[in-house]
Amino acid sequence: MTGKSEFYYSDSHNNKSKSYNLMNINYGYEKNNWTYTLWVRNVFDKYYSVRGFYFGNEAPNFADTLYERHGDPRHLGVTVRYDF
Repeated sequence: MTGKSEFYYSDSHNNKSKSYNLMNINYGYEKNNWTYTLWVRNVFDKYYSVRGFYFGNEAPNFADTLYERHGDPRHLGVTVRYDF
């Protein structure tokens, strides 16, 4: 489990992120010099923001708007390693 509390995106505006927790799972098996690992990051596919920008970018009035960059969705994978 990893998490982050709310934080200000910038010191130039008062917009904050929401706090979030992410669940990651890692299962490994070793035999001889081989290691096999199955892993999942962001198990519950949580939608969260990691950056935020606040500026006017849309015509015709160019009103200041918050634009957020969101974190990675669920990722799964397998890692195979040989140590010699």
